[in-house]
Amino acid sequence: MVSMACNIGETDLNLAALIRGGDSRAFDTLFTRYYAPLCRYSMRFVNSRDVSEDIAQEVLIRIWIHRDRWFPESSVRCFLERAVKNASIDYLRRLRLKESREECDSEPLTGSLVDEVEKREVYQHVMEAVSLLPEGSRTIFFLSRDEGLTYQEIAERLCVSVKTVETQMGRALRALRKCVGELSEVIR
Repeated sequence: MVSMACNIGETDLNLAALIRGGDSRAFDTLFTRYYAPLCRYSMRFVNSRDVSEDIAQEVLIRIWIHRDRWFPESSVRCFLERAVKNASIDYLRRLRLKESREECDSEPLTGSLVDEVEKREVYQHVMEAVSLLPEGSRTIFFLSRDEGLTYQEIAERLCVSVKTVETQMGRALRALRKCVGELSEVIR
């Protein structure tokens, strides 16, 4: 399935303006129009119908809750797709983190206890550094490293230029290198 198109008509932007004004019928129209496509889009990431439905609902409900601050710039569809993608990636990241913690807790310690503690601390610091990255850099980092997407594929998925992907990835890697450098000084 190809990514949802990023060019959308004025009618969606009009819906967004009505939703900002508190028009629940406009929100119902938006929900009806995009719920199923957003579920399908999320499925590409999470491979679970229930989870993808939850993610799509959560994104749409957040729009209603924060409607007074919702200003999609050019494309409602692209905004929604990006929000669902980010929520899906966040879900997967939390799931992987939970699984890795459970795996670490269930495995018997091999080697010295100090080494195991240091590994966990380094991992926690790196994950903390990743979580502190700006949303765009973090998303691009996970798409590149976890999903193995090329910069071109990331740019197409996020509806941004390849140069933006390169810039954001560079920022993410510099921040992570700085974190690792600080850790190596502490460990010495």
